[in-house]
Amino acid sequence: MSKYSPGYFRLREWLGPPIGLLFELRQDPAFPNRLRASLKAISLQLVGLVDDDELGLIDTSPEERLRSAQQWRERKDD
Repeated sequence: MSKYSPGYFRLREWLGPPIGLLFELRQDPAFPNRLRASLKAISLQLVGLVDDDELGLIDTSPEERLRSAQQWRERKDD
């Protein structure tokens, strides 16, 4: 298990506005097409980092991540 509790780093607070800006720039027709794929990749990585923080998965092993995902799926199915 992670030594950090869920939401410990409060990344949504810090990264929420920049993620929103990246999504807005990707939708702007004036923004160069060649950069849109890069913005999408960056924004998805940031969203994944925020999700990891909120789920308490920062500093966990791949096995712990898999176990956490399986537990989440089981709860979702109930």
